[in-house]
Amino acid sequence: MDHLDQSEVVNNRYLLCVVRMTQFILSVAWEIYEL
Repeated sequence: MDHLDQSEVVNNRYLLCVVRMTQFILSVAWEIYEL
């Protein structure tokens, strides 16, 4: 159970990083599109 929980936490952190990177890229692309 501990190993499964630990891997789940790692997956959540990875997903959070991907979401933040995606939001950053979209915001930059939107800035360029607006210009």
